[in-house]
Amino acid sequence: MSIALVLLVVVVAVNLLLTLALVTRVRTLQTMVIGGGPEPLPAPGTPVGTFAATTADGKLVTDTELRDPTLVGFFSPDCDWCEKARVALLASPPAMPMLAFVRGNDNDEKARALKSSLEGVARVAYTDGDDPAYRAFRPTGWPSLFLVKDGLIAAASHELGEVVS
Repeated sequence: MSIALVLLVVVVAVNLLLTLALVTRVRTLQTMVIGGGPEPLPAPGTPVGTFAATTADGKLVTDTELRDPTLVGFFSPDCDWCEKARVALLASPPAMPMLAFVRGNDNDEKARALKSSLEGVARVAYTDGDDPAYRAFRPTGWPSLFLVKDGLIAAASHELGEVVS
């Protein structure tokens, strides 16, 4: 009976090792197929590129205005994570100026609604995903949030709590 028990333990241990090796291999292949995920956001210390954008109320905002600490966010109307960030911002507005870029335009009802809701806590401008403001920050995914100080990115994340504490 004890030989059978030892043999069973050995078989179970070999099975466990093979299963772990298979899981590791599947994860490696999955990463290769996906391509490693989106490009990382710009690192802290990266200068904000040159841009000029017109906010929804017709005022011009440029990169030269980003000297004092400013929260900058890029939002999309069809993004669940953007909605969570929006709700958090409205519930607890940041204690600093905020500039929000909404993907879309006034012809898009969802973009208009998102813009309107953010206007209570931020200056809001539209982005098409390839305009000077978008290229100045190089966001990857939605939302992309940046804390800017002295024209440099001080923090960047897709999570509001990692940018504003």
